[in-house]
Amino acid sequence: MHVGGQNVYYNPFTPPPSNMSRVYEWTTGSVYYSTLLVSELFGKSENSRIVDITHTSSIAVNTQTNYNEDGTSYDTTSSDDMYHPSYLVYDGDTPARIALFNYISDNTGASDAQVTLNFNNTAAPASVSVRYFRASQVEEQYNITWAGQTMGTSFTSDGTLKGDRQTDTITCDNGVCVIPVYAPSVALVFLTDDALTSSTPSEEAAPFATTIVGTGDMTVDPRVLETSNGQNGGKGSTSKGSAASNDARGRTELGLGGMFVGMVLGAVALLA
Repeated sequence: MHVGGQNVYYNPFTPPPSNMSRVYEWTTGSVYYSTLLVSELFGKSENSRIVDITHTSSIAVNTQTNYNEDGTSYDTTSSDDMYHPSYLVYDGDTPARIALFNYISDNTGASDAQVTLNFNNTAAPASVSVRYFRASQVEEQYNITWAGQTMGTSFTSDGTLKGDRQTDTITCDNGVCVIPVYAPSVALVFLTDDALTSSTPSEEAAPFATTIVGTGDMTVDPRVLETSNGQNGGKGSTSKGSAASNDARGRTELGLGGMFVGMVLGAVALLA
């Protein structure tokens, strides 16, 4: 994660464009929403493992505790897997959750995907639970929902999710569960009740009380400032497109200081 200035598209959140941080004028970006998705994908077990299962159009899932990658059967890959990556997360050796992506921007429904999960043993569930990461198009940066909740569009956020959390139930038929993956969206499938419980916050986070109203009063040691992000006090900038990064020195100083690493499943650049 990396936070830059007001004009940086990859900010997880951006304060209001003034010297006073008004409560409902923050902007929450797509990168922040993706962290909510990833945190629920891995759950709280601290013993999770992730496997790329993109090259399959139908996924066979075995819920026995001795399940591993060698016991998974895959169908022939389709030609458009680049738009539909998928990942399986284990808690220990037990399959717990599956993330299914649809990278196609199409609100007509014609590009919605259907993914079939086959439970090939006697422990097949009667249903699975699904939460969706959604937006109107892949390029959307702000008007996004996770499990039906949102932090609002530009300059409308106070840092809390609004709306009721939505978890869909998909009924399975003889161990076969068909999951709709809308275009565009990410579907997070919980294979067991325990997996859903492990990923669901136990309670809503309590907000902190405001400590300072107004601009406050803060000082910075100039010796610290001149050797910090500005690269020895020059005109360097870590934000692409800023005034400082457009001159020759800015381009030179951008270097490694301007690089950032975004870790979200390797593919959760969705909507970012």
